[in-house]
Amino acid sequence: MAVNGSRIHLNENRAEFGQFLRASRQRSIHSPVMSLPTWLSLLGYLFTLALTQTIYFGLFKLMDLRWAMLAALVASSAADWILSRTRRGYRAHGKIGQILAIYLLATLGTVIYAENWIFSGMRWASHAAMLVVFLLILPQIIVPSQARRMLDILKYIMAALLIYSFLRPFIEGIPDTGVLYHGAMGNANTMGHVAFITALLFLHSLLVSKVPRVRRLCGALVIAAVITVWQSGARSSILALVIGVLLLLYYYPRETQGLAMAGILLGGLAMVSFPTLPAQISHFVVKKYTTENRVSASLDALRSRRPIWSAAWEGFKERPLVGWGFGADRKMTQEWEIKLTAVGAVERDAVNDFLFMMEGCGIIGPCSYLLLIHIVLKQRPTRSQKSILQRFSRDREVNSGAMDLHHAHVVLFILPTCLLFLNQFDNSALSAGNLISVTTWLSTASAAVLRHEMN
Repeated sequence: MAVNGSRIHLNENRAEFGQFLRASRQRSIHSPVMSLPTWLSLLGYLFTLALTQTIYFGLFKLMDLRWAMLAALVASSAADWILSRTRRGYRAHGKIGQILAIYLLATLGTVIYAENWIFSGMRWASHAAMLVVFLLILPQIIVPSQARRMLDILKYIMAALLIYSFLRPFIEGIPDTGVLYHGAMGNANTMGHVAFITALLFLHSLLVSKVPRVRRLCGALVIAAVITVWQSGARSSILALVIGVLLLLYYYPRETQGLAMAGILLGGLAMVSFPTLPAQISHFVVKKYTTENRVSASLDALRSRRPIWSAAWEGFKERPLVGWGFGADRKMTQEWEIKLTAVGAVERDAVNDFLFMMEGCGIIGPCSYLLLIHIVLKQRPTRSQKSILQRFSRDREVNSGAMDLHHAHVVLFILPTCLLFLNQFDNSALSAGNLISVTTWLSTASAAVLRHEMN
């Protein structure tokens, strides 16, 4: 028996935690379960999105196939949702449904007054389908263990894309990429986004895994992914990685103590300051460093963003109330050929979601976008969960399968938070035909399920 009261208090906490684990398993048994057709359509949707990110498959019919897989996912998941409402295990997750309804109704109004309502309507329909499936339906039909499995799926997809880029890099130059590394992706920024997600997810696995072999494998993938992020020169991915590391430091203070984490932070700052340094070193080593290869212009982080941001601002000033229509810009004409491959594209690339929504939806756009940000940030782990992580994450007596749910919840909250920041400088969280966007909302949906379970 312990002399002081600390040992007794710890044993009491362990007993309470054990009761939580047993109750968690019991609730999971009676909760709705996603059907096999929904699983297959979800995997098919993610698989086709992943292939369209590469330069090899992006030009084929997979561009159309991803929309077919999204339609199958909507139909199958809706059927599961209807069946789940007839069971006692049906559950609601806070006010996500009400917030999402307000967002969709507000943005639908901009479609009615759009410059080209057919284009904006198709963009809005695919966007709404993605959000309804991931934020409304999916949290109702999956159990916590399935939400944990979503994290593994994302890890495997991103790691596969990274390894595929190593094995089959596209050697020919790509416009607007220059000497920056793009691997097998369509451009260097996409390569940086994939590498960033891979680095963050496997860095988290490195921190929480207890198996030495798994830790070594995760460490190797983290190093390879971080180097790839730097070589890609994608500053948005570099900054997002730094934010992700800082959040891991906050939730895992004991696990992240040491020079390794400090080195990653310093490396991230160096990558932000010198994104083209690997290319310059490579050219110096092979004696090919010429004035044409200096890419000094790319040292200006906002050089390629300012014209797009300025154009979006000018478009907003011309139609400030309802904008040019959801997903459209001021160059959108009234005549537009209906093509499924164009549902995810506009005249200008979306490199800032706030300005993208301002130009397309007017003042309604950024206000509505704040609702989506609220949904993501609302899934943050509670203080009690942070306390459990700090007290029990290294305790082998209580580190059961349910403890993995806590770890999964943390990283599934950190990932979309970092992606929202990334989307203010590059890419978008609003396109149903984009892997990064779908990753954001799939992670948020899984985090919502786990947060409900943890509470």
